[in-house]
Amino acid sequence: VKIMPPTSRVKKAAKVFLWSPRAFRIPADSTVELQGYARDFLPERERSRTAPHRIRVLSPEEHAELLREQLEEVMARIEDVTRLQEKIAANMREVKDNAKLPESQKSARIGQSKSEQLENSSKLDELSQQAEAAVQEAMKNPIFPADTIRQWSQSAQQWQQLAREKMKDAAASMQSAQQNSQSRPQQLADAAQKAQDILEALQKMQDKAGKHMDELQALTLSQRLRKVGAQEKEIGVQLLKTAPDTI
Repeated sequence: VKIMPPTSRVKKAAKVFLWSPRAFRIPADSTVELQGYARDFLPERERSRTAPHRIRVLSPEEHAELLREQLEEVMARIEDVTRLQEKIAANMREVKDNAKLPESQKSARIGQSKSEQLENSSKLDELSQQAEAAVQEAMKNPIFPADTIRQWSQSAQQWQQLAREKMKDAAASMQSAQQNSQSRPQQLADAAQKAQDILEALQKMQDKAGKHMDELQALTLSQRLRKVGAQEKEIGVQLLKTAPDTI
């Protein structure tokens, strides 16, 4: 790919091009190195070059394992979201049940829970988008059955809905309980219940996604073993073909 600025006064030049290993007949399990060169308008000046960019051409099995690792990381971070939600629910429950707690302390602790609930909402929303991006990539890989893609897509959508709707709603209820001291008991009970409901929903989603992860791990492992078996069989065939020449 060649590009040239229109005049010597233009200091930058850019061009977008599509690169496909299939178009260049590059097999899977290969590493390709791309590098750019720049030549000055002065004819005697040596050309400069960019740092090399290495591209790993993944096999379907490697690609599937990479996506499994990404989803596993999402699951690990959702555990952190669940632990923070446990803290939020416990704090709201304690504030609700402690009649001796001064109103000023109640207001401060409710405000802390509201901030943590909004933080949890933001984290879960981000993780749901990461999971959805992995699902979109999985759709390009024929190894993944349609049911597997559907299951993870549903999980990502449920996480996103919980983050954008129920967590935001709970935070709004906490803010109302913090600001309105006269109607605080009822609003506090409502906010505490919403925090608990979110926690239980997270736990159920986590259990369900955990089962999907076990199935996904079994799938990618079987595909990698099948690939290794095929490679070993091919090596055996080649050895048999060359055996007469070596005896």
